[in-house]
Amino acid sequence: SKELKGQDAFYSDDFLRSDEVSVIFSGSEALGIVLYSFVDLNVNSYLDHSYFKTYPSHTVKKLISEKHSNTMVISYLSVKEEWRKSKTGFPLAEVLIGLATKRFLNSFSTIMISYTRNDRNINKLVYRYGAVPLQEDHTEHNVKVDVIAFYKDNVRCSNLPNVPDYVDTLWATTQF
Repeated sequence: SKELKGQDAFYSDDFLRSDEVSVIFSGSEALGIVLYSFVDLNVNSYLDHSYFKTYPSHTVKKLISEKHSNTMVISYLSVKEEWRKSKTGFPLAEVLIGLATKRFLNSFSTIMISYTRNDRNINKLVYRYGAVPLQEDHTEHNVKVDVIAFYKDNVRCSNLPNVPDYVDTLWATTQF
C-alpha cells in the first residue's frame, strides 16, 4: 500500500512464500489473518530472499550464529477494519498472535521471528506473549518497527481477559 511502501500496487510474491495461514472467519467473512513461513537460516537461498534484506544485518548474523535450522516467520497480521479493537473493543489481533504462538509451540521450529508495526502497537502486543526485541525502532517501509523473536521457553499466554479462552477454543478447531 502507499502508506507503507510508497506504491499503489501489491505483488503476490510475499504471499506466495507463505507455507501456512491462520484465518478467523465469521461465516464466510474473513475477519483476520496471519501468514507463516518456515525457513532454514543455514541455507543461503533463504537468506538471499528479499524478505531478509529488510532485516538489519547484525540481526540476521545473530540468528545465524544461534544456528536456527528451522525458523518460523510470521507476517502480514491483518484485521478487517471494522473488526479492529478500536471499533469493536475486542482484541482480534491479540487472538491471532495467540494462534501464531500455539502454531509455533506445535512446530519443529526453534525460533519464531518477525517485525512489528510500532505505530499500531503490535510490538507491545507481541511482548505480552513473550517476544524479545532483536532490534528496536528500526525503520522499514516508512514506519518504525521492532525486529522480534519468540523462543519457546519465553512464550506465554495473553493476560487480557477472555483472550486465552478464545485462543484455546479456536486452536481446538484448527485444521492443518
